Amino acid sequence: MMDLLNRRAPSSAHMPAQAAAPAAGTPGDDWAQLWFAVQQQQQPQPGQMMVPQPWSTLVLVPAVPGVSSRAAAQQLVQAARLYESRPVELVDACGATPGAVGQLVADVAERVAAGAWVIVAVDSPLANRAAIPISTAADAALLVVPLGASTFGAARDTIGTIGRHRFVGSVAVQAGR
Repeated sequence: MMDLLNRRAPSSAHMPAQAAAPAAGTPGDDWAQLWFAVQQQQQPQPGQMMVPQPWSTLVLVPAVPGVSSRAAAQQLVQAARLYESRPVELVDACGATPGAVGQLVADVAERVAAGAWVIVAVDSPLANRAAIPISTAADAALLVVPLGASTFGAARDTIGTIGRHRFVGSVAVQAGR
């Protein structure tokens, strides 16, 4: 994803009112576009001929160890909240331990039962195996890929670990975010 927030915006005197730069702390258009694109994706139904169902839980999975999905998940949740009347909640499962997995999954299920979309941030499953059952409990997954890094092998391993059929897309982020 391009980092448009760090680009210098033209003076507002030369911009129409509807095109003004986002307020500080507000996610940019890239995150809103990603939210709308991901929202249109359907929950994967491998091997079934039934009509796919909309997802309620989306897990953001780093393609490689050492990359955090937390900032991307936070930006996606902030963008979603600007446009949705249905609650959109963040569950930060980064650093989860195997003993905490059951409670995290139950917490997500409770939030979904209450009517929320839930975005879950996890560690790379290649670095923290507790991310695997959390990720596979979600309806859909989004791969978080760092820009400028050679990640093909690790990304392939991550997708294989979680299950290719679970991924609805990917998002490129600045390394270190």
